[in-house]
Formats: sequence, structure tokens, C-alpha cells
Amino acid sequence: MSSPTDPLKLVHSDELVSVGVEISADGFIPVVDVEGLQGPRRPQIVKQIGHACQHYGAFIVKNHGIPETVFNNFLGGATMDFFRWPEREKLKFYTPKPGKFDNTEPRKPIEYFRAYTTGENVSLVRELAYVSCLIGDYANQWPSIPPSFRERVTDFSISAKRVEFALGEAICESLGLERDYIKKKLLSNHEQKVAMNFYPARKQEDSELTCVLRDHTDPTIITILSEQNVHGLQILHDGEWMNVNLSPNHLIVLTGDLLQVSLCYLLIS
Repeated sequence: MSSPTDPLKLVHSDELVSVGVEISADGFIPVVDVEGLQGPRRPQIVKQIGHACQHYGAFIVKNHGIPETVFNNFLGGATMDFFRWPEREKLKFYTPKPGKFDNTEPRKPIEYFRAYTTGENVSLVRELAYVSCLIGDYANQWPSIPPSFRERVTDFSISAKRVEFALGEAICESLGLERDYIKKKLLSNHEQKVAMNFYPARKQEDSELTCVLRDHTDPTIITILSEQNVHGLQILHDGEWMNVNLSPNHLIVLTGDLLQVSLCYLLIS
């Protein structure tokens, strides 16, 4: 990783300050305050979002408008409620290849997957669930126990969708396009998925193993991430992997492959 005096990092900081962007505590990733996006500060915020997408492919969002109670009810409530569910119930939604559309199999309202270590000592290192939202009547097929699960996921997905639309408009505007370009071309019929990840406590025999995901880009329009007590996200920028440290109730936004291709590679994914 770069040292605090690395000239590369200083260039990043100067570059961000020049367009009025706040810099994260790690001195790397742009932080955009979107509270005034619908007001007189819109041109400045749009410029910041456009700069971040074109040069970083990612930025942190604060004051995004998702109520703190909705945020916490989903991350600390609905997410953990699902992963605490009995094994036999979770396995009803088991999917060998989550996120892969297969016309030969009926679409599941939740795609559940588990990843294990390999070798002599096999142990569970990650549970993943993709919850299909908004398109079709999926909510009635979500678990009804506990009763709050459906309500909490619905509240969060609606709020996240609102943020996605607002950011999509700002990205279009930053490129000189009509505000609703992404909405008309990509978002009108696309499916929203809320992904929930759970990393269980490590067994003592696995304490020296490192749980990592391979380097990748997201095959999405926009990916909106948050984390709760589990850190480790890194972003590749100018050939270096940079740590991303989120503050409570902040989001990180990643531009996806679909958006990059649709906008003729004007953005980084």
C-alpha cells in the first residue's frame, strides 16, 4: 500500500480538491455529499459525481437520504434474521450459481449460496443471499418468519432504488446527456437485487487463513454497498489496491460494467 507521503496519493488529493470533492479518511476515495442534489448546489455535486465516475469508478456517498432506522433495520435486522434462520429453511433457496440467469430453471425470489474453504479442514467462510426486488411479486415469496423481514427488505430496497435513480440522473447530466438517459435505456425494465453477505466467526484451525474474493468488476449498472462490522473492501486505482473504510451510514457506489459499456467507456468500472 502507499505510504502517507506517496506522491501518487498527494496527486489524488489535489485532484479531488480541485473539483470541490471531500476526501475519505484514508486519503484516497472521493466522498460526495448529495444532500443538496435537488437544490442550488446540484451543478457542483453533479460535477463531483462525474469526476469520481470517470477517474475512480467509485465514490462514497453521505447524506444519501436513506433513513437511519431503515438502514439499521435492514443491515442489523433483516440480514441477520435471514442468516439465523434454520438450515432447512435457508436451503430451500439454495442456488449453485447465484446471480446467473438460467432459462431452464425457475427464478427464485432469493438465491442462497455458501462458500467453503478447501483442503484438509473444510469450513464455512461466507454465506450469500440475493433477494430479488421490485420486478414481479417476489415479496410474497420471501420468508414470512420473522414477520418484519419482508417489511424491512422492502423499505430498504425502495430507498436504495431512489438513491440509484438520483445518482443515475447525476451521472448522465455530468456527461452532457439527458437526465433520464440511463433510466430510459437501462433502468426501466431491469431487476433490482439486494445482496446480503454473512462471514461467520473463524474456527481456530482456520485462524491463519484469509478469506478473499477474487478481483472483479460488477456486471451491473450501479452497485451500492454498505458494510456492518466487516471491513476489507479494496478498489484498484492506477495499479494499486486501495483500502476503502466506510463511516457508519455511508454508502459506496461502484459503476458497473453495463453502465460503462452503455456509455461507450466514458466511465471506469
